[in-house]
Amino acid sequence: MRTFRDITGREWQLRITVWDVQRVREELKIDLMDMNTGETPLVSRLHVDMILLIGVIWVCVEDQAKKFEVTPEQFGRSLGGTEVQGATKAFWDELRDFFRQQGREEVAVVIEKGQELAEAVVKEATSRVAAVDPVEELRKRLPPVGN
Repeated sequence: MRTFRDITGREWQLRITVWDVQRVREELKIDLMDMNTGETPLVSRLHVDMILLIGVIWVCVEDQAKKFEVTPEQFGRSLGGTEVQGATKAFWDELRDFFRQQGREEVAVVIEKGQELAEAVVKEATSRVAAVDPVEELRKRLPPVGN
């Protein structure tokens, strides 16, 4: 089981079970048991689409939310940047362990490699953007003065 905190400091416990996987399948029409097939595998979609990922996390913590009397909107509003990062880490670590405990090491490795790839993409994109000289880019795109 993993935990994360929202903006209010409320602690959420995230433990992924077969019931959660079934509810995610029914409510969001995505299959956590099939992480690596399709043109855009679910593991990639969840790394790129924060809203989809938070939706999955919501389904997994919805029973707690009822106890806290937290609506889906309130849950979303309680997750700022730092909190999303904590929830994201908790989700991926918990999902990886869910598969590993089933003896599905191949899926656990897909999840780990997906995390590594997402981190590498961010690092490379950051490096490329940091290397851009705005004045030079402007000069390339504007016609010379006086023509």
